[in-house]
Amino acid sequence: MQAALRKKDKLRLIDQIPGRIILVLTVTMIPIILLAVVLSLMAMRLLERQVYVANQNELAQFRTYMDLELETIQGDINDVLADHSDFFLQGEMQAPDLVPDLREVRERNDILRCVYLVAGDREEDIMLHYDPEKVSYQEAGALRSEMAKADLREIPTRSFRVMTFQDEAYLVYKVDSIRGAAMIGFMIDLKDLLEPVRSSEQGLDAMVISKDGQFFDENGEVPSAEVPEYAVYDGIAGKGGTYCVSAGSTICDYGFVRIMDQNTILAGMPLIQRHLWILAVLSILLLPLIWGLLRRMIIRPLGRLQAAMQNIEEDHIEYRMEAPESAAEFEYIRSTFNDMADEIQNLRIQAYEREIEKLRIEADNIRLQISPHMLMNSLNMIYNLSLSRNNKVIQQFTLCLSDYFRYSLTRHEDTVPISEELKFVESYLNVQKVRFPGRFVYVYDIPEEIMEVQIPPLLIQNFVENTIKYGLKMDDEIEIILTVTADEERISISIVDTGAGMSPEVLENLRSGEAFEDKNGRHIGIWNCRRRLAMLYGGRAVLTITSAPNEGTQVHIELPGGKNEGTAG
Repeated sequence: MQAALRKKDKLRLIDQIPGRIILVLTVTMIPIILLAVVLSLMAMRLLERQVYVANQNELAQFRTYMDLELETIQGDINDVLADHSDFFLQGEMQAPDLVPDLREVRERNDILRCVYLVAGDREEDIMLHYDPEKVSYQEAGALRSEMAKADLREIPTRSFRVMTFQDEAYLVYKVDSIRGAAMIGFMIDLKDLLEPVRSSEQGLDAMVISKDGQFFDENGEVPSAEVPEYAVYDGIAGKGGTYCVSAGSTICDYGFVRIMDQNTILAGMPLIQRHLWILAVLSILLLPLIWGLLRRMIIRPLGRLQAAMQNIEEDHIEYRMEAPESAAEFEYIRSTFNDMADEIQNLRIQAYEREIEKLRIEADNIRLQISPHMLMNSLNMIYNLSLSRNNKVIQQFTLCLSDYFRYSLTRHEDTVPISEELKFVESYLNVQKVRFPGRFVYVYDIPEEIMEVQIPPLLIQNFVENTIKYGLKMDDEIEIILTVTADEERISISIVDTGAGMSPEVLENLRSGEAFEDKNGRHIGIWNCRRRLAMLYGGRAVLTITSAPNEGTQVHIELPGGKNEGTAG
C-alpha cells in the first residue's frame, strides 16, 4: 500500500483527494442547488395560496360585517314604515314627521351617503337628506336632478341596485308604497364601501361584482375588457398570473372582489428566494472557480505534505518543509511537521540512550543479585553442613540456592507474575533461614486471584533482602510481612518488618533517589529500583519508605495497572 501511495499517478482518481472533492461537489452541491430551487418554487406557490386564502377570509369577514350593517339599515327603514303605515297605504306625503325619522336613520348609520323620499316624477318631489361633511349643497342638487331623470321605479321593491349618478356609483335600496305613488330608500357610495377592501400597500384593487358577473367600481360599471373573464361571485379563480378573490353578500345580489397580480404578491418575498434559480445557475458556473481555489489552497499544500511524509518514511529524517503556506492551518501543519521531524531525530538518540541505560540497569541488577559475599557465605555454609553430614539440609539448601541464581540470571523480562516473584523470595528466604535460624519469620497476604498480575522482577526481593542484610537483631526474632492488593487501576505492594530500622540520615539518603556511600561501600539497590520503576512507568509509580531506629521499616509501592490487566505499564 505504501508503494502505491508513493506512485500517485497509478492511483484511481476516486482514490485521490482531488477526485473525492470533485465527487463531493457533484454529489452534494448540485442536488442541494436543485433542491433549493424546487423548494423555492414550492414556497412561492404556498405563499400565493396562503395570500389568496387570507384575502378570501378577510373579504368574508368584511362581507359579514357589511351584511350586518345593511340588515341594521333595512331594519331602521322598516321601523319608519311601521310608524307611518298610512302614508304608504295612501302614497301621499301627509305625515310631517316622516322626514325627521329618515334623517335620524341616516345620522344613525355612518355608512349612508344619503336617504331619500320620492313622491312624484319631478325633482321637487324628491326629498334628499345627506351628510353635509360628505356632500355639498350643490352636489346634492345635482344628485337630486339625476335621480329625477333616472327611472328608480325599475328597481324591485326592497332590493338593492348599483346605479351611477354624477359619474359616481351608489348602492341604492328602495321600498315602494302599496300604490306605487311614493318610495323611500338609502344610497351608499361605492367609494366608501370599497375603501376598506382596497390595500394600497399591497397594490390590491377592489370592485363590486353582481351575481350575473357585472363589475362596478366607484365610477360605475367596469368594461368587461378590464376585468378577468374567469372571476367568480364567491371564491378564488385565476389565470395568467392574475387572481380574483371574492365574497358574495347574503343580503343583496352583490359581492366584494379583490384583484391580485402574482408579481405584486411575490414582491413581498425575499430577493434571494424569488431569484434562487438565478443563484443556482451562477453557482454551477462558479464551480470551476471554486475548484481552482480548492486546488490552490488545499490540494497543492496537501501534496507537498504528502511528499514530505514520504521523505521521512524513506528515512530521510533530515528533510524539512521550506515553502511557507498562505493558510494559517497549513502553516501550522508545516511548522508542526518540521518540529516533529526534529523530535524524531531526538527520539532516536533518546531511544539509543534509553536502551543503553536499560542495559546498564540490568547489569547493575545482575551485579546486585550475584553478590560475592552471598556466594562465598553460601559455599561456606554448604561446606560446614557437609562436615556435619547433614545431607538433607544440604540438598534443600542447594536447591533453594540453585532456584535463586537461576531466577536472577535468566530473568530479562520487564515484568513477571507475582506468583513467580513470590517463589523467588521464598527461595531466598529459605537460604537465609539456614544461615540465620530462628532470627526471622516471614508471612504474606496475597489474594489468589491476583497472583498472575504483572510486576517488575526482583522488586519485592530487593526490599526483603535489605531486611535480612540490615534489619536482623541479635537477640530478637523479627517479622517480615508482605501484602499485595490490586483494584481495577492500581497495584499496591507493602513490605513491612519489625527489624532494627534505620537512622534519619540513612532514610533521607534513600528518599533522595540517589545512590549513596558509607563506610560499608556504595548502596545501589533502592536507587536501582527507582530507576527501573521510572523507566517502566514514568511518574505513575510511587515508592515511599518510612523507618525509625528499633521500630522497623515500612516500604509501600504503588504501580499503575490492575487485576484485570495482563501486563504492567
